[in-house]
Amino acid sequence: MDEAANPDRVLGGDGLWGGRLLLFHELPSTNNWALANAGSCGNGDVVCAASQSRGRGRFDRTWFSPGGSIALSLVLRPGIRAEHVLSNVAQAGAAAVHTTLAGFSIRAELKWPNDVIVRDRKIAGLLAEKDPASGSVILGVGVNVNTAEPEFLEAGLRGIATSILVETGKKVDTGSVRSLLISELASALTELFTVGAGKLFTSWSEHDWLSGAAIEVSPTEGGGVCGRYAGVDEAGRLRLVDAAGNERLFWSGDVRKIGQT
Repeated sequence: MDEAANPDRVLGGDGLWGGRLLLFHELPSTNNWALANAGSCGNGDVVCAASQSRGRGRFDRTWFSPGGSIALSLVLRPGIRAEHVLSNVAQAGAAAVHTTLAGFSIRAELKWPNDVIVRDRKIAGLLAEKDPASGSVILGVGVNVNTAEPEFLEAGLRGIATSILVETGKKVDTGSVRSLLISELASALTELFTVGAGKLFTSWSEHDWLSGAAIEVSPTEGGGVCGRYAGVDEAGRLRLVDAAGNERLFWSGDVRKIGQT
C-alpha cells in the first residue's frame, strides 16, 4: 500500500477538533501518507493505520509498529500566531500520551526530546515534520498497546520497549485507547497554541525521566557531549551544563544517562 492509497474508512468528526479520522488497515508510514496528502486534508484530520510496514522515528529510524499498536498522524495548521511554539508540538503530544497512560494506571515519564518511558523502557514515540507546500505540521504518534513480550523479543527490543499489555497484564481495546489519546492530544495542543508552553514544561519537569542525571548527548552533527542535565528550555531545547560550567543547548540528538548528579 502506497502514499496514494485511499483510506478503508473515513469517520467524520472523530479526528482532532472535529476533523476526520482516516482509517487504514496498513500503511508503510502514516506520516508519509499525511505529508503526501496534506494539501487535501483539513486541520485536525487524523491518519491512522492498524499496522505500519515502514514506520519512522527520528533520524529516519524504523519504528516497530505491529498490529495491536496505535500508529497515527495528525494534520495541524496552527496558523501564524502559533509559530513560536511549533518546536514544542511533539513535546505537547508526548505529554498527552503521558496523560492517556495515566488513565490505565501506568506511571510514565517523559524523555527529551519526545519519548514516553515506563520502567526505563520506551512505550511511545513522536515525530513532528513540516510540509512546506501546505504549511501543515504533521505529528506522528506511535503507542505500544497490545504488543506482547515475545514480539519485542523477536524484534530485538526486549528490555528496550514495553506496552500497555506488558505493564498491566491485560489486553485493551485499541479503539478506546485511540479515542482517549485523540481527546488528550486535542486538549494539549489547544493549550499550546492558545496560551503557550508554560504549563507544558511545568508538567514536563514533574515527570522528567532525565531529572537529576549526568548525561551524554549525541547530536546529529557530531560526537557525544557529557554533562549535567539542566532541564528543557521554553523552546524545547535540552540544557546541559558541561564540566567547565558552560550551558549548552541542543535542538535534537540522542541522550542517555551515565549517572546521577
